[in-house]
Amino acid sequence: MNSFSVFLLSFFLFLHRSQSHHPHLDNSTDEEALLNFKSKIKRDPNGVLHSWNPNSSFCKWHGVLCNPIKLRVIALKLGDSSLTGTISSHLTNLSFLQFLDLHNNTFSGDIPPYLHRLFRLKFLDLSFNNLHGLLPSSLSLCFNLRVVNFSHNYFHGNIPSEIAQLSKLQSLNFGNNKLSGEIPSSFANLSSLTVLRLTSNYIGGSLPPELGRLHNLQSLLLGINNITGEFPTQLLNISSLVKLNIAINEISGSLPSELFSSFPSLASARMAGNTFSGFIPSSISDASELEELDLSGNRFSGRIPLFWKLGKIQYLNLEENNLTCENGDGGLDFITSLTNSTFLQTLSVSRNQLMGQLPSSIGNLSNQLSRLYMGDNLFDGALPEQIGNLENLAMIDLELNYFTDKIPSSLGNLRNLESLLLSNNVLSGSIPEALANLTFIFIIGFEENNLSGELPSILSNFRRLNYLNLRGNGFTGNIPNDLLTLKSLDYLDVSFNKLCGSLPYEIGNLIMLRYLDLSDNELSGPIPSVIGDCTNLEALFLSNNSFQGPIPITLTNLRGIEYIDLSFNELTGKIPPLGSLPNLQSLNLSSNNLQGEVPKNGVFLNASAFLLSQNSELCGGIPQLGLPNCRPFRKSNTKRTIGIVFGAIFVGVSVTIIALFFYARNREKQPGPQEAAMISFDEQHRTYSFYELKAATGNFSEENLIGRGSFGAVYRGEMRDGGLVAIKVLDMDQNGAVKSFVAECEALRNIRHRNLVKIVSACSGMDFKALVLQYMENGNLESWIHGNRGDEENRSGLSLKQRIDIAVDVASAMEYLHHGCEAPIVHCDLKPSNVLLDENMVAHVTDFGLARMLRNQNDLSNHQENSNSTIGLKGSIGYIAPEYGFNVGVSTKGDVYSYGILLLEMFMKKKPTDEMFSEDLNLQRWVISSLPTMVIQNFHEELEEAYDVEEAKHHLISLLRLGLRCASESPDQRLDMKEVNISIKKIQVLLSQKHLAIQIP
Repeated sequence: MNSFSVFLLSFFLFLHRSQSHHPHLDNSTDEEALLNFKSKIKRDPNGVLHSWNPNSSFCKWHGVLCNPIKLRVIALKLGDSSLTGTISSHLTNLSFLQFLDLHNNTFSGDIPPYLHRLFRLKFLDLSFNNLHGLLPSSLSLCFNLRVVNFSHNYFHGNIPSEIAQLSKLQSLNFGNNKLSGEIPSSFANLSSLTVLRLTSNYIGGSLPPELGRLHNLQSLLLGINNITGEFPTQLLNISSLVKLNIAINEISGSLPSELFSSFPSLASARMAGNTFSGFIPSSISDASELEELDLSGNRFSGRIPLFWKLGKIQYLNLEENNLTCENGDGGLDFITSLTNSTFLQTLSVSRNQLMGQLPSSIGNLSNQLSRLYMGDNLFDGALPEQIGNLENLAMIDLELNYFTDKIPSSLGNLRNLESLLLSNNVLSGSIPEALANLTFIFIIGFEENNLSGELPSILSNFRRLNYLNLRGNGFTGNIPNDLLTLKSLDYLDVSFNKLCGSLPYEIGNLIMLRYLDLSDNELSGPIPSVIGDCTNLEALFLSNNSFQGPIPITLTNLRGIEYIDLSFNELTGKIPPLGSLPNLQSLNLSSNNLQGEVPKNGVFLNASAFLLSQNSELCGGIPQLGLPNCRPFRKSNTKRTIGIVFGAIFVGVSVTIIALFFYARNREKQPGPQEAAMISFDEQHRTYSFYELKAATGNFSEENLIGRGSFGAVYRGEMRDGGLVAIKVLDMDQNGAVKSFVAECEALRNIRHRNLVKIVSACSGMDFKALVLQYMENGNLESWIHGNRGDEENRSGLSLKQRIDIAVDVASAMEYLHHGCEAPIVHCDLKPSNVLLDENMVAHVTDFGLARMLRNQNDLSNHQENSNSTIGLKGSIGYIAPEYGFNVGVSTKGDVYSYGILLLEMFMKKKPTDEMFSEDLNLQRWVISSLPTMVIQNFHEELEEAYDVEEAKHHLISLLRLGLRCASESPDQRLDMKEVNISIKKIQVLLSQKHLAIQIP
């Protein structure tokens, strides 16, 4: 080696050492930018930035990757690091940055300005954070970008059309944000794009047909938006498409017949929850590469096509359409055609109009089939024994059909079965002993059938059983002791059967139990004290039995209990200190033989939260109960007693004579407003004069006007003691006003319920009549449903949980009126404006101006008698039962109809009198055609945040179907309010449990 070579080598070594020891000569801005980024981090629980120390080279810091020659930062990888803070704007000084990954942290604030300075950036992932603001249009200047992922944040506003200038972009993901506007048609210029994901936003408009020019597109994912219009045929030009997701929008029309044949490589197609109509194209079988097909929640009709060529299909979902078949003409041949689909794992045709007997070929489906959903159709006949051949089935849903005969013993072959739902059919016989083999079973739903016999001992074999519902059958005999050894049980309902005997002491073993319903049986004996060992209980229903003895004091151990119903039993003794239960929301002890003092703490402070009626020996409690004061025990004194009796007789006779004298004297004189008679509805409360009501309302001023009704106006009143009341003043010139006043007084004089508005007093004179009512701080339900409350704070409306709670409150009130009073009371005008909300958003039914008491059985059927006792139309337009239009007398089924309409209005946010409805389209038909799309869109954001979306979707649809059944045209098809209340309470409990009682993939 010559001296010149030695010199060159020495020079380069010196230069390298100089660069190594003095990096600030070239890249000091990178270190400064990174340190500034660290300074904006407020929380680093995993210590991922501990290595970010100026004493070491930043190229060695965690998550930092540098160019080995220039020592400039080219990548920052801090995804899944649990970092909290904001993204420093100094990051834009990393001018050599090509890869930025900050996904799955808790960064908040806006995207840093001047992000466009990172012109070398190729990969940008900010997904799964709390970023918000508008998408920057300047992002288009990062012209080297290949991948952009901003999903699962809170970005809003329109998608910038300038993004279409990113000619190298391959994957764009803006899913799960709050973006609105339309999809820019300029996106057709993204010629390199292979993935476009805009799911779960508020994007509207129609699908741009220009997207058909994206010949490299493999995934088009636009589900859960507000996209409308028909499916553009131009999209059929994207022959490279592998995934298509346009589910849960408002895309309409029929699917192009060439759809599936145009996409020879299509593996996944999700088009659920739109308004597609017409037939499912028979070309579906041409898409032989299909692995996933979801057409659920549309309006497809006609037959299901055959699937002979779909040999790779794994997931097939056609539920919630109008698919039909005629019995006996091959309409169920699609089942046979799926025997070629050897990879099939999930099949759902639930909630259609399929009918006939299931073919035996169902037993030849794929041995990989794990989930089979065929519920809510019109299937009938016996279940084929061959279903037991599907040995890998984990989930069977055949509920809400018309299956008859016995439960097939062959189901015992399905040793992997976890969930078996056969509810609401016409199955008979006993539970087969062969089911003892189902040792992995988790959910059993056999409710509402004609099953009979004793509860079998095999139930104790189900050691993993979590959910058992046998409600509404004909089971007899005792509750097996072994059943109550299943410590895994979370939900147990055997209500509405004919079970007898005592409740076994083994009930204390169910330490995981949260829901227990044994109501409406023939159980007797004491309630075991060991029930207090079920410390996870949230709901306990033991009503309508013959339980005797005292209420166990051990119930006070149930610190998480929310609902207790022990009504209609033969319980005696004192009420235990249940007011100490911190979470108790509803307590019903009515119709027993309880004695002694009512507590004055906890739940007993809220008169709307508990029921104690028909316990004649109770005393004390809060004044609203109107119970007599409890008197201390004293020894009897015969002479004193006789004196008191004779003294009382003397006083009574004297008072009667004086009253008759004044009555005769004033018989011809009728009082004016200033002399109005005052009627008290609660002995503990004072009465009010006309002048007091006038002063309380500011001379009935418009400022205090709450609202106007058919027979008068309601005012807000502030009494002298500071108490607030609502004062309903009757319009005496209005025809029927007096009858309305009398009806309301008659209806509410002797009834009390936590969900009925209480009458405090009444004032009645010749030309003035008024009711003084309990004041409700949060106004009426109608203003909350339709967002017209006027105050900014409450314009967001009701949450999903609040709506369900209110629906339960109203159902409880109506059940009490129909079934809990001495004579059934028909409200006759149930609607959202007659449901008031107190400060805790608890619902109270009001306005009994049209109410009728059915004093005897003839009132239920004697149309003429009832018709003569009504005041014009029996309700409000849109909520009146249709039979009332044919001069049919009032009945409790009329109230059920009104409740059904109210339920649909609450959850679909549409009035029955909306201008969109006509003779051909009413609220019920619109709801049927809108399921499940609208309800998911109405509560999409809340579902994403607080619920498992699929779980909540199932329960919400069940709730709407309950509303539809209540609002049936025929009274005979409607449930009674007792059944309605039970059903809706169970939906409430299941949703609050936050676990899948009924699971849909």
